[in-house]
Amino acid sequence: MYGPRFRLVNMITGSVKSQVDTIWNAFWPGGVSNPITVIEQFTYLLFMRQLDDRQRTAEKAANLLGGEPDPSQMFYDAEHRHLRFSEMAAIDSPEERA
Repeated sequence: MYGPRFRLVNMITGSVKSQVDTIWNAFWPGGVSNPITVIEQFTYLLFMRQLDDRQRTAEKAANLLGGEPDPSQMFYDAEHRHLRFSEMAAIDSPEERA
């Protein structure tokens, strides 16, 4: 369409490539080598983080107002606190994360 002088090349370079490589290298040693599986797992982790962020925001707002958090904003109860993204991200040992 544009001829040889206007060849469009879509490449990931610089810091974005470095971030993608870091994510990929985190999954590879764990036995996840299929790119689709990596994307699925990463998307799930992002979703978990969003849930945790929303709950933390609701908890902070409730603390500032001196009340209880809105139950509709609570995704984790005390029994399931260990499943929150912030709790799992703080675990250093891979054995403990399993």
